[in-house]
Amino acid sequence: VGLLAEMDGSTVAEIRERSPFEKTMVVTFVNGNGKSMPKAESYDLFQYPAMNSPFVKGSAEHTRDEAVEFLKQIKAGHTA
Repeated sequence: VGLLAEMDGSTVAEIRERSPFEKTMVVTFVNGNGKSMPKAESYDLFQYPAMNSPFVKGSAEHTRDEAVEFLKQIKAGHTA
C-alpha cells in the first residue's frame, strides 16, 4: 500500500494486521510532500504532528480503513 501522507507507525501496523494478505508492505510519504497524518488522539493531546498537519482529525483512521477495504477488494478480485 502506498500512501502520500506520513502515517504513524501504529496506523501502519494496523493496516498490516487487518490486511487479508499474509504479507503486506505499507509505504508512507510517497512522493514526499503529503505531510503528517497523525491519529485522532494526537489532536486531543495537541501534539506537534497534529497541530502542523493539513489533515482533519480522524483522517488517519479513515485512510487506514479505506486501505484495508481496498486490499480486501484486491484479494477478492473486485477492483474498479
